[in-house]
Amino acid sequence: MSSTSAEPKPTKLIIGGLEVFVFGLDALPSTGNTPVSVVFFAHGRLGSAVESFRFCQDLYRNLTPTPTTNIRPLVVLFDQRNHGSRLVSHKHNDAWKQGNPTHAWDMYALQYGTAMDVSFLIDMLPGILHRDVERWGVCGISLGGHATLLVMANEPRVTTGVAIIGCGDYLSLMTHRAGRMEPPIVLPPHSSTHMNEQLLRLLKEKDPVNRAAHFKGKSVLLLNGGADKLVPPECNHKLIENLNGVFSDHGKNKFEVVVEQGVRHEVTDAMKSRCADWLNSWLNAREAGTSRM
Repeated sequence: MSSTSAEPKPTKLIIGGLEVFVFGLDALPSTGNTPVSVVFFAHGRLGSAVESFRFCQDLYRNLTPTPTTNIRPLVVLFDQRNHGSRLVSHKHNDAWKQGNPTHAWDMYALQYGTAMDVSFLIDMLPGILHRDVERWGVCGISLGGHATLLVMANEPRVTTGVAIIGCGDYLSLMTHRAGRMEPPIVLPPHSSTHMNEQLLRLLKEKDPVNRAAHFKGKSVLLLNGGADKLVPPECNHKLIENLNGVFSDHGKNKFEVVVEQGVRHEVTDAMKSRCADWLNSWLNAREAGTSRM
């Protein structure tokens, strides 16, 4: 992603008590109700919206104006729950390794809550902006990558997503982490201490790996590091297999997986560029469905 001297500045909105930052709002035409496109961004665990401004500035600069309106899409971000301005407990952001026995519930609640917040903002933003939104997209990093895939699986109005060092198979990810503990953590059906049947039922209903059919008609890009030990690309294998089945007949060029060999749990310049390129392809695709509100 390129960089210029002109730094886009976010506009802060308060929507239902939620601090929301919007890049590009000050560049919209002052008159008329020309529809816009919106890309949500979700930050990683232990991060915040403010700490993500640089990434979103670069992303906004590298998104091209929508051909039908000649308006650059807005980039919208907010603090994930229990992060940034919404922080209420450091402990509940910790992992098993840091001594948090409820890590499995806590982390899923964060990413699932973010997906619900995105749906809430899709309902609210058109009225706040006084204009229609013709396309909704989402991208995110790490925890935000997990949330991105949850949005894609559960929110029909979002038609594209880029998950950076994220995972759409929560049980696989938790099983991986449980196995790395010393001694290894035992999961259901043998123990419900660190994960229980109630959470498994929720995963069966909502997790992306179990809702691959809901990606039909959308486009999704997975970007992972080959040497990532925190969110190994192998944890997405079942998700990829399921999505390959969905996209095989009617999804040419709509699903792609890129694993950068030797890259750990980090965001590379190549990942940033691929993210912007993928979103630009979506913005310029004539056949992409609209979700005007």
